[in-house]
Amino acid sequence: MINYLNEIAVLGNENRRNAILCILDSIGIDYKIVGNTTKNIVVSFNPTNERLVIGAHYDAFYYGANDNAAACVILLNLIKNLKGTNKSIDFVFFDKEEAGGVGSKEFISIVGKNNIKGMINLDMCGLGNNILLTYDKIGKALFDFKCMEDIISDSQIQVLSSLPFGDYNCFVSNNIPSIFIINSTDKDIAWFKGNMSIFPDFARTMHQQTDTSDTFSDKGMIMIYEFLKGKIVN
Repeated sequence: MINYLNEIAVLGNENRRNAILCILDSIGIDYKIVGNTTKNIVVSFNPTNERLVIGAHYDAFYYGANDNAAACVILLNLIKNLKGTNKSIDFVFFDKEEAGGVGSKEFISIVGKNNIKGMINLDMCGLGNNILLTYDKIGKALFDFKCMEDIISDSQIQVLSSLPFGDYNCFVSNNIPSIFIINSTDKDIAWFKGNMSIFPDFARTMHQQTDTSDTFSDKGMIMIYEFLKGKIVN
């Protein structure tokens, strides 16, 4: 996974977008660019009005390895290994999340919220060895058929009441059942749970020039990839 990460975690959103497109071309995947003022990259498998959207934003400040090239790498590996699935899935690399979720808002407007069954958002997936998850009420209801409580127990996932803003929020505001998944360190978990005396690890690199691929291993990315592939998507 690190090879893809090094290709995507570069300066400039156009360069990041082109890196993703080159990788998709290299693995023989068709895609389209969706957006009016944005350039969302969309890979559709069996599009229907019951599609599941799995997304991650590709835009970033500086190199953006953890935020958010790592999540893009997970999407690419899911796409590569789920090619030929009979499930209806849109994999979306969102543009302009850092500008307030502009890309995800445009995607929902173009595709139509009634054509989206649910959404899984990935963000900050490269720092730490803990999977954190939050979901709205209808998101929990949607994924109950996957025995969410058993999934959480088996995978040792921690559920929080909320996480920082992401494309997830744009789907929730449109009443689309949604789940938000990130990777975190123990310090981050304590901070998210309200211990403000701790300076979270993710804040040391988020939106900083230090958010580079040499700050973490791919262990966290593999954890989330395996979770999604084995527990949610299959």
